Amino acid sequence: MENLKWTQKLSRKDLKNVTGGTKVPPPNCSCFCYIGTVKTSHSCFTYCPDGSIPGLNPGSGPDCHPPQLN
Repeated sequence: MENLKWTQKLSRKDLKNVTGGTKVPPPNCSCFCYIGTVKTSHSCFTYCPDGSIPGLNPGSGPDCHPPQLN
């Protein structure tokens, strides 16, 4: 763990500016997709495997917005 001695934890704002990173989900953001008939937990910021928009689980925060279809 010697190589982690001088590391610092990045803030949420700084994490959004990391090249190649993905969006940092807000707290209490919980989404799901159906794969066949099975409801599975899924990222709120990517489409489901079948291309549909993920659903929001009850209790998800107000800042949780799945991707929009154009």
